[in-house]
Amino acid sequence: MDINELLSAAQTLTSELFSRKLNEFIRANFRFSNLNEKNRRIFLDLVAKYKQDYLRHGRKVPGERLRLDSLKLYTDRVKLGITEEDLKDLRELLAIFK
Repeated sequence: MDINELLSAAQTLTSELFSRKLNEFIRANFRFSNLNEKNRRIFLDLVAKYKQDYLRHGRKVPGERLRLDSLKLYTDRVKLGITEEDLKDLRELLAIFK
């Protein structure tokens, strides 16, 4: 299952199943497989918020929301323990939702 199929199926999947399939996608995709469990959890928490507010209703995540979350990740990167490489990967993952 690619990411576009997963996002289109977000309306019908339960939150747990959606999170599991998204986690499998991250592990299988070689560009994002270097994310550790903590960074994966940060991303999955953001996606859970997006699913609740936007994806469940068949809407795309607004670019402003993605930009604000990306900025928040950047400003809190030291507190969260996110490296520059992980921050770049997280931003690429967030760009999928545009």
